Amino acid sequence: PGLRTLRLPSLRRDEVGALTAQVLGGRVRPVTVTALHAATHGNPGLLHDLLVDGGLADLLGPAGSGRPLGRTQAVLPGSGLARLRQATRDAWQALDLDLADELCRLSTWAGLAAETAPAWATQLLLSGRPAQGLAVLDAADQRLPETVLARALLLALGVRRSAEAVELLATAAKEGGQAATRLLAVRAWLLAVDGQADATADALDGVAPGTDREAYVFTLAARGVIAAATGEPNTAVAHLRRALLCARTCGGGQPWLTPYLTASLIDALVRAERISEATTTAADFHSGKRGCGWRIAVAIADLLAPAARRASAPMEPAR
Repeated sequence: PGLRTLRLPSLRRDEVGALTAQVLGGRVRPVTVTALHAATHGNPGLLHDLLVDGGLADLLGPAGSGRPLGRTQAVLPGSGLARLRQATRDAWQALDLDLADELCRLSTWAGLAAETAPAWATQLLLSGRPAQGLAVLDAADQRLPETVLARALLLALGVRRSAEAVELLATAAKEGGQAATRLLAVRAWLLAVDGQADATADALDGVAPGTDREAYVFTLAARGVIAAATGEPNTAVAHLRRALLCARTCGGGQPWLTPYLTASLIDALVRAERISEATTTAADFHSGKRGCGWRIAVAIADLLAPAARRASAPMEPAR
């Protein structure tokens, strides 16, 4: 009798920042504050679990600030791990690379390295850090299709070892499994962006996407790339429109596909002199609004630039 229960609202982002700075005894990077708020939803108990019981304060504080996350491991309750896992997934799907990078570091430190590695490695590729991405993949299960796919992207687009990437995908696909078709579809797309039209056609002959929507997206993207490269922009537009529609609805582990396909579609429309459609498609995309994917499209364009130059270069006369 006489007992009152106070239901406290969740901590705001600035309150999480203030408390974290107080615990650490110094300034905290804004992206770290955002990551901690996303991982805890402002729950003071979970924040305490991360900073105090989990030992993150020692790692981020003055004595441990020079050590990268991941060298030690926290012990978090199931609810804390679930929220951290979901926050990491949400940041990656939203293509917020800075926040996703910080959350992946937190997830790795909390013992989720194996399941986080493929997405984190792809983020590092898009951020221009392929060598770090390859190192991150060492913590993942090398047999998983997600790991194979991420490693192939890093090899082909990050460190320019396309032949090795193509062989890796072909070998993994031979082992069978539900993801074999997807791996073959990614292989066809990598051949296409590398300018190997004949090899792409042969590779596509061996792909039957069936119900794998992500495989279907990659096959359409490959056909679109080849059509654009061979002077058939209207055909490229048809393939890329279908690929973009499917990518927007299938979800999956490659959220960068939507901005990549949007940029490719705009380019194909311009080549086909369908300026009005290109302008409409680019209305929000080129504005650079948060979450529109413009940064991702630019990053992928930079990764694909060397292959695009090779594909468009005139052939030398036979000697």
